[in-house]
Amino acid sequence: MNVVFYFRRNRENPKNDLGIIYCYASHNKQESKSFSTEIRIYPKSWKKGKVIGRNAKPYNDALDNIRADLTSVFNKTVRFNHIQDIVNEYQGKEKINPTFLDLYDLLVEKKRKEGRKKNTIDTYITFRDCWVKKYLKSIKNEHILASNLTHIHLEGIYDIMLNSKSIESNDYIKHQLSKVRAAITLGFSKGLIKNDAVAKHEIHIEPDEKEYVYLDIDEIKYLEKLTFTKKEKILERDCKLFLFQCYTGLSFNELIHFDKKQTVKKDGWTWIEVNRGKTNGLQLVPLFEKPLQILEEFEYSFPKLYQHKYNPNIRACAYRAKIDKYLHSHIGRNTCGAFLLNMGISLQVVSRVLGHKSIKTTEKYYAKIIDTWRVKDEFNRVFRNQ
Repeated sequence: MNVVFYFRRNRENPKNDLGIIYCYASHNKQESKSFSTEIRIYPKSWKKGKVIGRNAKPYNDALDNIRADLTSVFNKTVRFNHIQDIVNEYQGKEKINPTFLDLYDLLVEKKRKEGRKKNTIDTYITFRDCWVKKYLKSIKNEHILASNLTHIHLEGIYDIMLNSKSIESNDYIKHQLSKVRAAITLGFSKGLIKNDAVAKHEIHIEPDEKEYVYLDIDEIKYLEKLTFTKKEKILERDCKLFLFQCYTGLSFNELIHFDKKQTVKKDGWTWIEVNRGKTNGLQLVPLFEKPLQILEEFEYSFPKLYQHKYNPNIRACAYRAKIDKYLHSHIGRNTCGAFLLNMGISLQVVSRVLGHKSIKTTEKYYAKIIDTWRVKDEFNRVFRNQ
């Protein structure tokens, strides 16, 4: 086995900035994928596969250690399909010839490294324990190799979930099956399996019909008129923050990360600059009189919130205001979009304010509201003067 080190320059400033030393292994005309040694040096310090200069020894010793460790793994491994397996074993990333469960666990580990929240990781683990393992038991092959997976196995998991009395939502099934697809795609991208067996295979799942919930102007006024005792400061706080969402269309995540620096004044208006995560772009959200009053009351700094406590509080406020709707934080965003459309703001502007990727997204979610507004507008145009 041959271990090769090479230097990759910084693309933005190749002459002066620090670059990284990369490594790959080769054996019997096979080459592994390159991986970073995480050793950074200047371009002038690299020559003919080694570091040169006054302080070169520690760097070269580190490279020699990597070479020795790779060689040790190579010598200990009796059988392997590709030299990439040796590098994988050295890095401790994946098992050689992983099973389907190994591949799924690799996906879970990837999500952890990406910094996903604990609740998200728990949903991946629950799906594995409840449905993946249940399916593997049903086919009496709990250690099926990832390389033997086909679209038939994906359909098998779908059938088990579909026939379960505990699942009523088709959207939930579709969302969960995407985890299986992601695991197989990950294995293919890392060279652990030869082909992505489910990449082009589609399972037809009827989407759930959802009623789009939002508050009308009267219901917002009911919330505004609520009174609270001195012991109900948290409830009052969350009610006002929910109203702020209704006025501005901010999501819960944007609300908890709000900063005073985001408010700007342009053209006689006060705006909030929001960096939307999905569209990765800066959007301007207008501030009317009432949201400005709430901002001033909180001194442009919102307290730390937790969604599992925030949502029950706004539902309690809805119960007091005699609003017969199941509220959660996202309904504030829905309400803002509905209000702007009913006031005659164009679909393009509303889509921009809400930060949707496409105007089709806005049309999809607000179709009924748009149709109602168009009917009213048309009748007003024809019959108002009569």
